[in-house]
Amino acid sequence: MISIQRGFIAILTVITLLAFSLSLTIAVAYLSIGETQSAFALSRGDEALSLTEGCAGDALLQAKRDETYVGGDYSYLNGNCRVDVSVNGTTWTMDIAGTKNNFTRRVEIVLEYTLGPPNTIILTSWLEK
Repeated sequence: MISIQRGFIAILTVITLLAFSLSLTIAVAYLSIGETQSAFALSRGDEALSLTEGCAGDALLQAKRDETYVGGDYSYLNGNCRVDVSVNGTTWTMDIAGTKNNFTRRVEIVLEYTLGPPNTIILTSWLEK
């Protein structure tokens, strides 16, 4: 009778340890999946920000060449970019939104624009939103 109890206790201990190990393994697997998804989203967001900043640079070049530049929609590097320009005297505000892989990043640029040969642009603010 004592050996049956010892066998039962041994089997119960093994089952308990297996259940604990299985729950620990599942928890670690879920955590690693979450971390992978987070890293993937961060990478995609960085791609969208790079697209937006590239588009902003192009918009600044277009504005320097053309004092009537009003922005527009552009396609770059498998993504889309929208530039909205508002002018208040010599102060220009550019709102740039870049979308790539369903991630959108925005940048707002404020600059002082001086006409004349050559046109002069002085960046006042570059803010990621």
